[in-house]
Order: sequence, then structure tokens, then C-alpha cells
Amino acid sequence: MWLFEYRNVEYKRGPPGEGLLITGEIANRSGQSFNSIVFRIVVFARSMPLGNATFAINGFPMYQTRHFEVYISQLTDARIVNSISRWEILAESGY
Repeated sequence: MWLFEYRNVEYKRGPPGEGLLITGEIANRSGQSFNSIVFRIVVFARSMPLGNATFAINGFPMYQTRHFEVYISQLTDARIVNSISRWEILAESGY
């Protein structure tokens, strides 16, 4: 099983028309290096998912940390930032 640590995850309104901007760091604790790995991030208001996006990290050696930045384009309403109560990041596929 792959193991990743997620740190300094922040979200804010992106530029007009871009949606919600999410930034943070992912540490590869899996003991395995990846040529490429895809993650999915989902943001929630309580238990209801509000939106999601995928992003890839190429060249991710074991025990390294990488910065990520992703937009969730379907979340364009400025008020949405205040309703987010939690987020989840899942590794979907990698090699």
C-alpha cells in the first residue's frame, strides 16, 4: 500500500474563471519511487462532496516531498471557500 503525507494544504479563490485554488505539499513515504503518480483531491462541506480534481506528479522519488497546485474549476463561487470543512487526497494510479 502506498503511503503519503499531506501538509500545508490551503485553499483560496483563484483568479476569475479559474475556480478554487488548492496548494500544499505531498511527502512520499511509500518506500517506492514513481515515474508518475496521479492524485485526486476532493473538498467537502460536512459530508457532501463539493468538487474534485486530479493532478499528476512526475518523477517522485521515495522519501521526497513535492509541492502541488491544482484548480477545481467547477467551484467558481467565492462563497464556497467558507463552506469547505475538510478535504481528502487519494493516490489513484502510479508507476
